[in-house]
Amino acid sequence: PIHLAQLLSYLKLSGCKVGLLINFNVKMLKDGIRRVVDNFPDSPRSLRSQR
Repeated sequence: PIHLAQLLSYLKLSGCKVGLLINFNVKMLKDGIRRVVDNFPDSPRSLRSQR
C-alpha cells in the first residue's frame, strides 16, 4: 500500500494520468506489473496541456 500511495502522489504532482507499479519478486514479470490510473479531478493546468 505504501508504494501505491507514493505512485498516486507522483501522478497527482506530475499531471500524468497513468503509472506502473512493478514487482520484480515474482516468477513471471508480467504477473508483477500493475497499471494505476489517476482518479483525481482534472486541474486547470492539466486541461490546458491537453489542448
